[in-house]
This record gives sequence, C-alpha cells and structure tokens, in this order.
Amino acid sequence: MINIQYFWDSCALSRMKKIGLLALVLPVLGPVYGELIQFEGVASSVLTTGNLLDEVDHIGITIHVVEIEGLLITARSGGTGQVLNVTNTSLGINADGSDDTDAFEDGEWVVFAFNKAVRINQIDFNLFDAGENFTLAVEGVDPQVIAFDDLSNKTSDQYDSAFLIPANTDMALFTTGTSIIGLDAMDVTLETIPEPTVLGLVGLSGLGLLSVRRIFTG
Repeated sequence: MINIQYFWDSCALSRMKKIGLLALVLPVLGPVYGELIQFEGVASSVLTTGNLLDEVDHIGITIHVVEIEGLLITARSGGTGQVLNVTNTSLGINADGSDDTDAFEDGEWVVFAFNKAVRINQIDFNLFDAGENFTLAVEGVDPQVIAFDDLSNKTSDQYDSAFLIPANTDMALFTTGTSIIGLDAMDVTLETIPEPTVLGLVGLSGLGLLSVRRIFTG
C-alpha cells in the first residue's frame, strides 16, 4: 500500500515554496483531444517517449517528449528496486521479485512532471479489468481514483479526463490492492496558467475598474 503523505514528503518539489494552486480537476464537458504521448513501445521501427523511458529507475531522467515539440518530461520510478519497463503493449514497473513487468502492481508507481502546464484529456490503459482501479495523485489535490466503471471505453481501456497539471509539478501514477494495470498513452494539450503575480495584477485591475464605476455611478 502506498502512503501518499510519505510520497509527497519524499518529493523534491515538496521542499519548494508552493503556489496556492498546484492542479485543477476541471469538469468534463465532453472529449477534447490534443496530441498523444506514447508510453508503449509500439514497434521497433517507431521511436516513442516510452522507448526513451525504458529502464529508468528511482534516480530519474528528463527527456524531450518525442511526440510533442518543446515539451520535456521528467520521470522516475517509485523507489529502489523499481525500474520502468516498456513493451509494445504498455509501460509498467519491473520490480524485485516476480511481477507483471508491463503493468503496475500494488506498491509500484511512477512519477512524471512536465516542463509546461498540460491538460490530460485522455488516458489509455492496458489490462484494466472489472473491479480494478488506478490512481493519479498531484500534490495539493485529493488523489483521483479511476475505477473500471469510470472508463469511457471499457473495450479499449480509455478514460476521458480533464486533469490540468501545472508545469514542474510531480504527478504520481499507481495501483492499489490486487489491481494490475499498464499505461499505454496520454492525450494532452499544452496549457497556459497565469503566474501568481499575474493573477494578482488581474485582481487589482478588477478593483480599479470597480472603483471607477462607483465614481461615475455616484
């Protein structure tokens, strides 16, 4: 079982000064699609982001996302003895002992962070069966547990979402209990999130307009 608080306490970002809002889970108004980040290997003749993440351990790595120009992804496994494993079907964790190396099992997780804010429009899983669940956790926000019944397409194991992940913010992905699930891909859109100082200026300008309105309305 993963201790969420322990996970955040161990994150380098948790030692940095936090902005007031680290992530938003926006209401889903309908599928909106952007560009696909492939975490599976697909084929030997096709280079994917997943290929570059194969065998990454808890120390981590930062690479260019193959499918989206200008986007960087930092990835690391959840701990010593856990290594990211990429096959032509999905990304998973190869941990010490016997396990499904192309999937996540209880106690195994991966941590991603992007250099730009992204909206995750859809997550494509593998081996997602009835009764199982997958968790996405971002610091400052309650973990989002995705159950099998939440999938928008249970045949292809796809989940339509609207997760807004700020730049340089750690996002942990993992399963719990007896769930064994692989990660195929994420459909993402690059987003622009105003800096706190910009939000403050917007607020001040709003107060200024209100004051002017009061002057002219007596």
